[in-house]
Amino acid sequence: MVVKRNIDETLDNLKQTYSGLGSLLDDVAKQMLAGLPEYVPLNVVYLPQIGYLIVIPADPQTGESNYVGDGWEFRFSTMTNFYYKNLQMREMDEDLGDMYNIICGAYPPDIGTNF
Repeated sequence: MVVKRNIDETLDNLKQTYSGLGSLLDDVAKQMLAGLPEYVPLNVVYLPQIGYLIVIPADPQTGESNYVGDGWEFRFSTMTNFYYKNLQMREMDEDLGDMYNIICGAYPPDIGTNF
């Protein structure tokens, strides 16, 4: 089922924000990179049900993380990346919420901001 535009303003706003999320996350990553050493290849991602995370690629030689910022909390890793939260990611969790699941109707917006 798809809800067309102009039926629910809240849903329209969530969809609009979600469609621009890639650009927003790129901007956040660029801001974070401005205060970090040049060698840090940082990215910011959104994962439904998990939230907003900082991603640092694993060193191909050692499999370790090349950098951990102050106040970063390790969340999990894969063979290729390490995922962290910091204050800014937690604020995005609270401000933006779990948009994908709210849009899909997995839960109502009033409980969609707790990761």
